[in-house]
Formats: sequence, C-alpha cells, structure tokens
Amino acid sequence: MTLDCLKVELVFGKSGLSVFISEKASRIDIFNTKDIKAEKNLFVKYKRKLFDFLNNHKGFKSVCIVIPDHTRACPTMELLSPLLKILACREIKILIGTGTHRNSTKEEMTEMIPSDYLAFASSHDYKDENNLVQVGVIDEIPIKLNKQYVNSDLKIAIGLIEPHFMAGFSGGRKAIIPGISGWEAIAYSHGNKILASERTKTGNLRKNPFHDFITRAVSLCSPTYCINALIDRNRKPIDVFCGSMKETLKSGSGFYSRKQAVEIRNLYDVVISGCGGYPLDATLYQGIKGLVTAAGLCRNGGKIYFFLEGSEGFGSERFASFFSKHYDWESLDSIFSEEKKVELDQWQIQLLKKYASGKQVIICSDYLCETVFPPLEFLDTKSAKELIENEKGSIAVIPEGPYTFFKLL
Repeated sequence: MTLDCLKVELVFGKSGLSVFISEKASRIDIFNTKDIKAEKNLFVKYKRKLFDFLNNHKGFKSVCIVIPDHTRACPTMELLSPLLKILACREIKILIGTGTHRNSTKEEMTEMIPSDYLAFASSHDYKDENNLVQVGVIDEIPIKLNKQYVNSDLKIAIGLIEPHFMAGFSGGRKAIIPGISGWEAIAYSHGNKILASERTKTGNLRKNPFHDFITRAVSLCSPTYCINALIDRNRKPIDVFCGSMKETLKSGSGFYSRKQAVEIRNLYDVVISGCGGYPLDATLYQGIKGLVTAAGLCRNGGKIYFFLEGSEGFGSERFASFFSKHYDWESLDSIFSEEKKVELDQWQIQLLKKYASGKQVIICSDYLCETVFPPLEFLDTKSAKELIENEKGSIAVIPEGPYTFFKLL
C-alpha cells in the first residue's frame, strides 16, 4: 500500500475486507446503500398486523409457513418467532423454500427457526414427485407445488424484498416459485427464452416475463398472507410489509425504488465490488447476482474486480461442471438455444455470459483462485488488491454489491 491510496471497506464474508485505491485515479465514486432508519416501533406494529390478520382468519386447523433458506439474508427468526407465539393452531408446518439449492443444515436451521419448532420444519425437495401437487397449467407448463403447502388451510410466506436480477425484486411470489415448486416451473421460468429478454433484469417488474410467469403461476394457489422484510446495510429489518402477495410486493418494491435507488449518469473504466457478505458470497452460484450489479456500471472493455469469499466453492457440482467442460463463451452457446432442454443451474451461466461478455472480469477469492476458465480471471484477494492500487482510470466501488440498486439515467 502506498501513502496516496484511499482505503475502502467491502462487505465480504462475515468480517469484511479492505482495499486500497490510488488517489491518482481520474475519478473515484463509492456507492453505499443509503442509511435508512427502521420504522418507529416496527415490531409493535408488525405484531398488531399479525393479530389483525389472524382475527380475520379464524377456524383454520392447519398452517404452513414457507420461509427462505440459508442463502438469504432475511431476518427470518425475527419475523417467525412472533408469528409462532400467537398462532392458535396445533398443526403447524414450517417449510424451507430451497428451490433447487441444497438442504439447510441443522446449524443453519437453528439460526432461522426457534428451537421449540425445529421438529416441525422440513426442506422442500423439487425432485420428490410424491410430495408435489399439480395446481394447474400456465403457458402449457404444469404448475406443481409442495403438498404440505397446498393442503394447509392457512398459507403464510415469509421473505425478503431486495433487487433481483431475474424477478426485478424478490419477495412474495418467489417464496413459492421457485421456493417450493416442481422442476417444470423452475426450468421454464429460468429458461433460455425468458432470461434472454431485456426486460428480465434487476428492478424491473413491468412486462418482465420472469415476474409475469411466476406471478400467474403462484396465483393458482396463492399464499393467504405474505410477510416481507426490507433490511439495512447491517442486515437488520427497517420495515415489514404484510398482506396479499401482490400488495406486499408493490409496497415493498416501491419503497425500495424510492428510498434506495442510486442514480448514475456515467459508466466506469473499473468497477470494484463486494457481494453482500455472508451468506450471499459463500458461493459463486449466489455471487453471480453481485457480478450482474457490477457489470451494470462497467463500460464495454472495462474491468471488474469482484470480491467473493467463496468458502463453499461454486455452490453445486452441476454449476462447477460448466466451468470444467467449457473453455469460452462460444462453447456455451449451444446450451442456450430456446429449443434446448434446460439443465440444472445453467441459468447462472447464461446470465454470467449475458452481463460479463465484453468486459474483463476478475473473480477475487482465496477459495476459487485456482479455477481456470479463460473468459474470466480468478485471483487470490492479495494479488487482486495489489493490482487495484495501480488502477488509474475512472473507478466505481460497490461495497455491498447486489444490495445496491442503481438507475442509469
């Protein structure tokens, strides 16, 4: 580190990471999420909403509560605990919406679910046809959902509203598809045609084919009640939106767009980005979300330093196989045709190609630094930090990665 360097803290893993940028750079802009204070008496108001809801839904015998899995920074424990305390129901099922992810470990479950209710919790398995029920057909695609959810009198979905690179914003309907659905709906919504659309992108709900499809599909068997949180830079809830699937998404995404959007007018020569820290940056699979955000600020021919802890590696064997079997973007094109059958996890590779092509992308991770995949570079964090100190062009820094929402003017 030289004396004429600016120190910047990236959100990285559980402890953070410092990088040093030369003050000789032509321009340095640091984009943090805005510091928004939590709604006053947030959880008093939240509990009141729960009481009002349950007073209007008496007589139910069974309830299924869908919660996000370990890959999400949702304050699940804080949202779930008050709900469980006031539910006057003996037949309670807590369903972890894993989508196609691995099951949450026991340790991860104890971070999300009160210990007294762990015995009532299970992870969804999208491959288990015996535990799926078809609730209808949308666009010739059979919509199958978890049997425990479908057969429950009361269906409650807990989630997080944040920018999402496919759905526009997460929350609401995403808890159900892909959270607790069968493969057919996941494959179609994450398929080549929908992902190729320019409207399938972060922050966009208007005519977004991904959002439109899963909304129509989930409407066949909607949650009775949705509980969606917004979080601050410390991953603490600042507001909780409750109500129907469409109401909560509209209110939560509107709040995020108004309060958190960062407007930019220029693209940058160099973008340095974190990936939101744990749990999002534990795998490259989840980390692609942060890379998409960084790519949106980088000019064609520019350079991206993407810092990812990567303590769990690629995230799945299937995802890792794309990197070992292919050597350039062109060799991947054959699996992205609309006629081609969708393969598990290929959507992350398709989006990586869509946003990283034409840019020099450097994945900075001590766990993944020996990876060889010529369209990208993989470096250890020390080597990457040394290179950054010598960058002289216009530089954008995104410490919190995908949690920062940009609007290009």
